[in-house]
Amino acid sequence: MPSQSVRVERPGVRFARELEGFGDAPALITPDETVTYRDLAERVERQASQLGGTRRLVLVAGANEIDLIVTYLAALVAGHPVLLAPGDNPDSLGGLIAAYRPDVVVRSADGRTVVEEQRERSAHLLHPDLALLLSTSGSTGSPKLVRLSHRNVQTNAESIAEYLDIRDTDRAVTTLPMHYCYGLSVIHSHLVRGAALILTTRSVTDPGFWDLVRAHRATTFAGVPYTFDLLDRIGFDEMDLPDLRYITQAGGRLPPDRVRTYAELGRRHGPILFAVPQNGCAGLHRCLLCAVARRVGLNM
Repeated sequence: MPSQSVRVERPGVRFARELEGFGDAPALITPDETVTYRDLAERVERQASQLGGTRRLVLVAGANEIDLIVTYLAALVAGHPVLLAPGDNPDSLGGLIAAYRPDVVVRSADGRTVVEEQRERSAHLLHPDLALLLSTSGSTGSPKLVRLSHRNVQTNAESIAEYLDIRDTDRAVTTLPMHYCYGLSVIHSHLVRGAALILTTRSVTDPGFWDLVRAHRATTFAGVPYTFDLLDRIGFDEMDLPDLRYITQAGGRLPPDRVRTYAELGRRHGPILFAVPQNGCAGLHRCLLCAVARRVGLNM
């Protein structure tokens, strides 16, 4: 594929450019740091300047960490197409790099984020509307990617936020990785509304996860069917979580009896909304467009 240097002539994804409008509201929360939207916007702009104005394919690999999210948003702002990948499997990551030849590789190493410039000019002819490349499944052993435009990313985020009535007071604790379409949709839909993200890589079986949920008053989390198996094991239905407002589920079909169980949980413990997709999470667009979810339990 011939190399071609293309100047960005149009803005990237809109919500990534408009972060500063939410001012001093919390955007990213960790046990050690709270980043406001104003601070986040400044970090994103600095990183966007470092990435430069010539469009290149940027691979971002890693967990839900502040610096990686900043770099991801910076690429969206600057108009660079992003390929998201897990960072915990070197062989899988190496396969993606070999297959797709990203121009920039961003990854976590020894507790810090490393930006590796592979080349100054892109090795690819990048479509002007291309914003994001995501794997169609949890496995990248035989990587197949779906392409999303800037408009796709923006409208998906808005649709999810509207359907779930995400508010600027909501705080979503991360239970899924950002390279997974469902986990990424949580990030997008909360940033578009000025809501906060509580960043963690802890499992729901870790007591520290729930300490974080309570300390930062999380209002929502997302899960796949296995998440709900784990919740059953740890006695989630007996937990005191007064700030929890809604739970979402995708990534596979949840049996009807389990749906009824969590709907009943909402009736017993307060106005909790439990939303599941009508047909599971078989594909990227269905996952990101989880605004097709149907409401089960109490209306908000």
